[in-house]
Formats: sequence, C-alpha cells, structure tokens
Amino acid sequence: MKIERAVKIVEKLVSNGIDARLYKGYSGRCMFGAETDGVVVDSAYNMSEAKRVARGLATARTDSLGRGVIFY
Repeated sequence: MKIERAVKIVEKLVSNGIDARLYKGYSGRCMFGAETDGVVVDSAYNMSEAKRVARGLATARTDSLGRGVIFY
C-alpha cells in the first residue's frame, strides 16, 4: 500500500473512532524481503469495522500481528 493511501485510511478510521495506526516498512509472510506500508487495527472486531468505514480496505491483503491485524 502506498504511504499516501495508508495515511488517508488511518485518518478516516481514527476520525470514526477506530484505533488505527500507520505501519511503515512492513515485510510479512511471502513478501520475500519486500517492504510496504500498512494500516494496523487492534483487533479482529476492528478489522470488520475498518472495512466498513474505509472501503479501500476491502481489497487489501491482511496479516496477523499478535492481537492486531495489518492491512497492506
């Protein structure tokens, strides 16, 4: 996800009361060292709510970060 898009999504989520933050330089499973920026929400419940609020997240890939979830 491009940084500009991630920033806009974080701003939209936070303005709608969803705890979200920017994650710069994420390199996850099957990325083979490539890095991207992403949006982190703190729980699976917020993941569903985040997709409802920010339609751009519906097509984003996700990965687990302990109790949180990253969209990238």
